[in-house]
Amino acid sequence: MTFIHRLSRLFLRINYQFLIWLLTALVFAAVWLHTMRLIGEDRSRTLVSAENEIVNLGRLMQEHAERTFFSADQTLQHFLGEYRRHGGKIDLMAVAEEGQFDPRILISVDILDRHGFLQQSSLPFNGQVDLSDRDYFQAHRGGPGDVLIISKPMLGRVSGKWVIQLSRRFSKPGGDFDGVVVVSVDADYFTAFYSELKIGPNGVAALYDLDGNLFARHTMKKKSFVGNAASEPVFARVRRGEQDGTETFYSAADGIERMYRFEKLPSYGLLVLLGQASQDVLASQQGLRRQRIAEAVILSVLLLALSALLSWSALLRRRYLRSQRNALVRLQNLTDHVPGLVYQYLLRSDGTACLPFASAGIRNIYRLNAQAVSQDATPILALIHPDDLPGVQASVRESARTLTAWTCEYRVRYDDGTQAWLAGNALPQKRPDGSVLWHGFVMDVTQRKTIAAEVERLAFYDVLTGLPNRRLLVDRLSRALTTRASQQHHGYGALLFVDLDNFKNLNDTRGHQLGDVLLQQVAQRLAACVGPGDTVARLGGDDFVVMLAELSDDTAAATRQATEFGQKILVSLRRPYQLGDFVHHASASVGVALFNARHASVEELFKHADMALYQAKDSGRNTLRFFNTQMQTLLNQRTELEAALRVGLQQKQFLLYYQPQVDQQGQLVGVEALLRWQHPQRGLVSPAEFIPLAEETRLILPLGQWVLESACQQLQQWSLEPSKAHLTIAVNVSALQFYLESFVADVLSTLDRTGAPATRLKLELTESLLVQDIEGIVAKMLALKAHGVGFSLDDFGTGYSSLAYLKRLPLDQVKIDQSFVTDALNNAKDAALVRTTVAMAEGLELTVIAEGVETQTQCDFLNSVGCHHFQGYLFGRPVPVQELEHFFQHE
Repeated sequence: MTFIHRLSRLFLRINYQFLIWLLTALVFAAVWLHTMRLIGEDRSRTLVSAENEIVNLGRLMQEHAERTFFSADQTLQHFLGEYRRHGGKIDLMAVAEEGQFDPRILISVDILDRHGFLQQSSLPFNGQVDLSDRDYFQAHRGGPGDVLIISKPMLGRVSGKWVIQLSRRFSKPGGDFDGVVVVSVDADYFTAFYSELKIGPNGVAALYDLDGNLFARHTMKKKSFVGNAASEPVFARVRRGEQDGTETFYSAADGIERMYRFEKLPSYGLLVLLGQASQDVLASQQGLRRQRIAEAVILSVLLLALSALLSWSALLRRRYLRSQRNALVRLQNLTDHVPGLVYQYLLRSDGTACLPFASAGIRNIYRLNAQAVSQDATPILALIHPDDLPGVQASVRESARTLTAWTCEYRVRYDDGTQAWLAGNALPQKRPDGSVLWHGFVMDVTQRKTIAAEVERLAFYDVLTGLPNRRLLVDRLSRALTTRASQQHHGYGALLFVDLDNFKNLNDTRGHQLGDVLLQQVAQRLAACVGPGDTVARLGGDDFVVMLAELSDDTAAATRQATEFGQKILVSLRRPYQLGDFVHHASASVGVALFNARHASVEELFKHADMALYQAKDSGRNTLRFFNTQMQTLLNQRTELEAALRVGLQQKQFLLYYQPQVDQQGQLVGVEALLRWQHPQRGLVSPAEFIPLAEETRLILPLGQWVLESACQQLQQWSLEPSKAHLTIAVNVSALQFYLESFVADVLSTLDRTGAPATRLKLELTESLLVQDIEGIVAKMLALKAHGVGFSLDDFGTGYSSLAYLKRLPLDQVKIDQSFVTDALNNAKDAALVRTTVAMAEGLELTVIAEGVETQTQCDFLNSVGCHHFQGYLFGRPVPVQELEHFFQHE
């Protein structure tokens, strides 16, 4: 037995050492794998940063080249203008002294005659210089009219320098070729600029035409590629129509791998090419790479030392095998302080089970003591939730059969009715008697389960702003479309894409932390704009989406509602943002797409809203655009007209025209004041076009006050002339004006301020005004009549006013609408309405005036039925006040 005991102890020692070195090997591998992963991440971050930098430098080169060639072309255009202005004669030096020659860019300006000989130059030259063999000259001589030609670099025959030449042709008045004007751009101007760029010792910066011909290049390497680079990959992309791009490849010129950025010039057939060598980009990362390798080496050495120490300690384990009882006590002391339950679970060959060992955690986990389960595990099984018990037992049997680790999560129910989630893990060990012993632990994971449920909920919300994310938005939008498709909802909805203008500038200048604060404040403002049935979501970055679910079923009304909401968003997002101690001003662009039952997919709707957003961006940002172009056109027209109305008010573009009102003898008894808009470009604008918009935007209030003020001033002037003092002026009053609390005070104040006689002012009301608050209307009319102001009911018979209301109104006059006057001679019903109106007015002691009288026959009919006051083209059209003088001369 002694020999066998020693042999088993030796086996345990060897096995333990094997595990140590196996674990050491695994940890060693993990350390180096982690180190390699970190090095890879460092490399990726370096390349991403380099790409961002090269994109910015590429755009800088593009802007530099664009400005340079634009400046040179402006010089050409100026000389062409001088050529035309002076009839083909031009003094080159005089023109150059006017400031059209930039010596930083241009080496010379040359003028060639129609034979190709140099006639004038900003540089001194001797003898006759023949330039007729130049490609640009031949192209101009045989080509079309005025076009810009940019020639490949060549050695100037006068300057002796390498130059890039831009040229345009002179043409006689008949179009015949008369010579060429040429500006020579110093090729070194580009290389000097490129030499200032931080592109590394192996970097390259160059200017090419679209066929790959080199115009200018800078590189620190002595070996420099010149000629044609059309075979390089970037030119293949240019030929496919790409305007810019980034690509990494080995240069055919020098075999160096570089990250290249190309940018095509917007206005010229050229492109700039910038390349940074990969070895230069990654040079800064080499130090960090060596540091990480050194750390891994040190950690590996420490790990090996620790493993050797542990292996050595395995030899000392015999000291701990002296007494199994002492070891058990130590184990008990240790496990009692471990969170959860450390245990041994024994499944006997007869199917019964017990826990030979259980730490003190059993009191917290199962609310039992160790003695209660040391011989029988039934109390534990009784605590397991009935729904989970079959799964637990099946997993135990499977672990016993396959001798694989047992892992299970299940619920337990305590005597007080509470329950908890437990997670158990154990390793099985087959014993010689056929039983299986598991060594494992159980932990309470109720809190983790709760957190997991919360995490699952947060999967539908944006972490930064707390708004719904794309997943939840798509779900809600899908349900909204499904509801409409099933005809459960007939109204429109709207999807608004909201994108902050120039948000990247804040991140680049102030950092992403302030950018996140701005996004949170934007989210709060958007959430404050919507109703309970709407959704505000964040798709990522500075992209937000608002879904309006409950709009009108009328297209125009839904468009107006979406527009008002979008404008509300734009106004809200334009308010300053307090970002710490920094006040930031921002704006947004909004793209709107309406949807109803006809929209079949979320993707289609997202595409429409995104297209509308791009239209808003392209329109100058800080604006709103609809996907529906027809709606957008109407919205633009309305917006432009509203803006013009406001400008017209400020610039006093409105006029008053007066239409005569006469009695049966044709004598002028008064006029009706009619508003006209004298637009500086469109001329006189019809009131039918701008009055409804003025009503809708409430601009009718200042317009109406101006009309009243101007009419009262005219009354005051007429009151000073005996021949005109008896005339009245009828002024139309908008319902919005009349409903103002201050209407009576405003009218009286205007009369007092202008000195106009109140008895000569007649306010014309429409029947639509009488629909609501009849008591308030009567009170205001009585208050004004007490001061002598008269009232006329306009367009009588076209509305829906009750005669019971009509007799209560303190009116002075009723106006017969011109639609009845026009048809009275041909339509018996209209004639009867006219007679009835006259008879009713006589009964109510009101005067009657007919408008729209255009023929003498109409006038005679009206006279015959008792209407003796008229207004219409038969007596005069609306005219400025000066053109009424013929009435007074007639009198």
